Amino acid sequence: MATNTDPTKPVGKGDYVVQDDDCMSSISEDSGHFWSTLWNHIDNAALKETRKDPNVLMPGDRVTIPPITAKSVSKGTGASYRFRRKGVPAKLHLRLLKQGEPRANESYRVDIDGTLTKGVTDGDGFVDIYIPCKAKLGKLWVGPPEDEKMYRLQLGKTMPVERIQGVKQRLKNIGYRCGFLDDEITDVYRNALRNFQKDHELPETGKADDATRQKLVEVHRS
Repeated sequence: MATNTDPTKPVGKGDYVVQDDDCMSSISEDSGHFWSTLWNHIDNAALKETRKDPNVLMPGDRVTIPPITAKSVSKGTGASYRFRRKGVPAKLHLRLLKQGEPRANESYRVDIDGTLTKGVTDGDGFVDIYIPCKAKLGKLWVGPPEDEKMYRLQLGKTMPVERIQGVKQRLKNIGYRCGFLDDEITDVYRNALRNFQKDHELPETGKADDATRQKLVEVHRS
């Protein structure tokens, strides 16, 4: 039984139909697998080839969920042991900018599903935040009280870069103001694309051509 990305085909036993806001981490959390086990499973090869990224899924995609394989571990009696599941929690990797420059070595605090944590950005403005696999929303504050900036975090999946919404999500995530996260082409969106293209020495067309999308995916992943 092979996984497919055609929502018109029947769902087989062991298939999961992707819902809105699903990503491979949230699906693996419910199924008891590592996200990498599902992503690299042979029956999910077509999905992997189509989406390229485990955080980029579309409603209607099929993910094959194989049976759980039991693993035995030999340990001595009379002692306590701790087992930790790999890949849990998930990690959110962000870069914070101010007027195009990294917010380096600044204090921050983040609220994910009511859990508050604090830290300091690194020298390039990056933060790594561990989050529950099924977290959907959060808030991030960075900077001193007199100059504090609040960011709203929408967690979970990222739309495919072939869609305008997917382009906007990536532009916003790396610091470009592009308007509402929908599929509408607006002047704000075009200006954001031109600024991105200028910053990365691409023709400043304000259009998401193949070269712009490819560079956007590269920068977003880094």
